[in-house]
Amino acid sequence: MKMLYCPYCRGLPTVKPCNNYCLNVMKGCLANQADLDTEWNLFIDAMLLVAERLEGPFNIESVMDPIDVKISEAIMNMQENSMQVSAKVLCKSLSIRS
Repeated sequence: MKMLYCPYCRGLPTVKPCNNYCLNVMKGCLANQADLDTEWNLFIDAMLLVAERLEGPFNIESVMDPIDVKISEAIMNMQENSMQVSAKVLCKSLSIRS
C-alpha cells in the first residue's frame, strides 16, 4: 500500500523515486520472507541434487538420443544374419517340442 505513492511504481519513470523510502518499504515488506531462508536453502539444495542425478546415467536424453541408431544397427544385423538367426530359432523350437 505504501508503494502506491511511489512515482516509479505508479509508472512514472521520469520522476525520480526516493531511494531511501523504497528501500525501507521493501525491507518491511520482505521481513516475513526472511523466516523462509532455511527452508528455501534446503529446497535449493534438494533441487541441485536432482539436477546432478539427471546429468549422470539417469539422463533420459543421453539414453534416448542414440536409440534410433541402435534400432537401425539391430535391424541391419538381423538382415545380415537372418539365415543364422532363423536356423537357431528353428533348432530351439524343435528341441523344445521334443
